[in-house]
Amino acid sequence: MTEQNQTKDDDDTPLEYLALLPIDFSMNPPEDVNVESVCIALSTHPDVFVRGNAMIGFGHLARVTRKLNKARVKPILEAALHDMEPSVRGKADDAMDDIENYLGWKFERVELPPLPAAPDYIRTKAAYRVYLVMDEESNILVERYDLPGVIAPSDKFDPDPRGLSHGYEWRLPGFSLMRDLSPKAQKLEELWKARRRITWLNTSNEFNERAIVQALTLKGAQDHEFCDWLDINCRAWLCNRADTVWPPEEGVAQQWLTEEQFMAGFPVGAHDRYVYALFQTFMAQS
Repeated sequence: MTEQNQTKDDDDTPLEYLALLPIDFSMNPPEDVNVESVCIALSTHPDVFVRGNAMIGFGHLARVTRKLNKARVKPILEAALHDMEPSVRGKADDAMDDIENYLGWKFERVELPPLPAAPDYIRTKAAYRVYLVMDEESNILVERYDLPGVIAPSDKFDPDPRGLSHGYEWRLPGFSLMRDLSPKAQKLEELWKARRRITWLNTSNEFNERAIVQALTLKGAQDHEFCDWLDINCRAWLCNRADTVWPPEEGVAQQWLTEEQFMAGFPVGAHDRYVYALFQTFMAQS
C-alpha cells in the first residue's frame, strides 16, 4: 500500500470511517500502513471529529510505537491548540501529554480557554439496553455481522442494529427499548429479573447502571440520528458459555474476548467499552 493511498480522502469515503481510522490504526498499527501519515493527512480535515481523532492518534502512536517524526508532528499539535473547536484543542493538549510522557518532547503550550459549561438538562432521543455477558473466566461476549476475510476498519460490514457502534466494531449484546423486544431479548430480561429477585449469585448481578452518551455513527439506528443524546441502560450477566443466553442471529459472528482484547486488542465500540469501564468502577466500589 502506498503512502498516497493510505492518506487518500475523497467524497466517496464515509465520514464515520475517516473519523475512526486514526483511532483504530494508532491503537494497533498495521504493518503495511504508515499510520503517522494517515493522522497527518486527517489533522486538517474540515470535520471536527476527524481532525480531533487525528490528534488522539498521535498520542496513541507515542504510547504504542514510542516513535514519531518530530519535525512533522510537533507543529501540527501546536497549531491545533488554536483550533476553532474546543474539542480539537483539548484532544491536541491530551496528545501532547502522552508524547511528553513517552517521547520526552517539549511543546510551546498555550493556556486553553475553559470548555463550555455542561447543560443542566439533556433531552435523550432513544433508550437502549446493553448487556455485559461474561463467562466464568470473565471473558466478554461480543458480536458483529460476519464478513470473513475483511479487515476492520471497513465500511463493508452491515451496521450495528443498535446504532451505537460502527458496523466493523465488535459490540455487546443489546437492543432498543423503544420497540417491541425480540424473543431472545425478552428471555434475557426475564432471566435477569428472576435471578435478581431470588439471590445474588455474584456481585456483578447488581450492576444496573444508566449512562447518557452521544451517538457516534451515521447509520444503523432506527430511533436516533448522528450526535443525538442516548440513554444506555447497562446490566451484567455472569454465565457458563454453554448456557447460550444470547444466541447469534443468522449472519452474525460471536466470540469471547479477554479484558485486554476488549479494551485494546480488538476494534470494539466506544460506548461498549464505556459500559465495561462503568462495570469495573462499580465492582471496585462494591
